[in-house]
Amino acid sequence: SMCFTISPHDYATDQETRNKTIKMAEATGLTLTKFDPKVEVPGSGTRIQAALGVSRGAVAHGIPAITLELAVMNYLLEESIAVGVKSIKNVLKAIGMLEGSLEKIDGVPKLQGWYKACDALRAKHGGFVRALKRPGEYVKKGDVIAKIYDMYGVEVEEVVMPVNGFFSTILGGYRGRYAAIGENEQVALVWEEVSSP
Repeated sequence: SMCFTISPHDYATDQETRNKTIKMAEATGLTLTKFDPKVEVPGSGTRIQAALGVSRGAVAHGIPAITLELAVMNYLLEESIAVGVKSIKNVLKAIGMLEGSLEKIDGVPKLQGWYKACDALRAKHGGFVRALKRPGEYVKKGDVIAKIYDMYGVEVEEVVMPVNGFFSTILGGYRGRYAAIGENEQVALVWEEVSSP
């Protein structure tokens, strides 16, 4: 997994809330993502949907809000906590609640521009997933991000990036380890590069 910001600014009913939400998101210093309110993202996970539900509801009622996605799947690491604290302080500085300049966030992948939730890649075959790309790394459409092997070590599937962008998770593949996966289970959540917030 990687650290990134989810901005629900497209759910705003007025321009001021939308602009303040974008300002908060950009202040975090993390990769910037959003969900398209008109598109249901299959398999995006109840954890992300629940977190987005709180900020989305606030923005829809005129309260600027964002969601920080900081944890490696099923782990809470010191480096993620440090990134979260620094990102939140940056937001508070950007909206005038704290004094000082924004701090650069180091130690986590940071992609330029904006990305929207696109799709959840699912395994066509069960087996062991071997990640070839890292979560948060920019990947081009058609690149192989992972391979799935059967219990004998025979490759049974290549997992291909469907768009230009990044993926935020390789299921269970913490720090490059192999992970077992079942048929039709989610391998990765894909974020597509977009031209503007």
